[in-house]
Amino acid sequence: MLAYYVTFYNLISIYSEEVLSPLVIDTPNQHEQAAKHYESIVSLVMNNTPENSQIFLCGMDSKKLSQMKGKGKVHLLEKEHALLEASEYEGLSEKYGSIFE
Repeated sequence: MLAYYVTFYNLISIYSEEVLSPLVIDTPNQHEQAAKHYESIVSLVMNNTPENSQIFLCGMDSKKLSQMKGKGKVHLLEKEHALLEASEYEGLSEKYGSIFE
């Protein structure tokens, strides 16, 4: 299924006149159940996406992600199930809230 989406992503990159949106991949290791396929999944993403693309890969830390981690920024979540501290919400809401109105 991922190869199918990567194919469309490449077609969009080639033929679209708009800015290429980021490609978001949630847990490429299928909740850490497909270890034998992890390296081929990482290879597919690294070798078959446009050079100017932005990839958001969400998953558990793994040595198999070293190639991707070396080319990008890594953000580790400090709290389970939280991207944003409760104390930061109000300030960000003031800053970006109008976008969603």
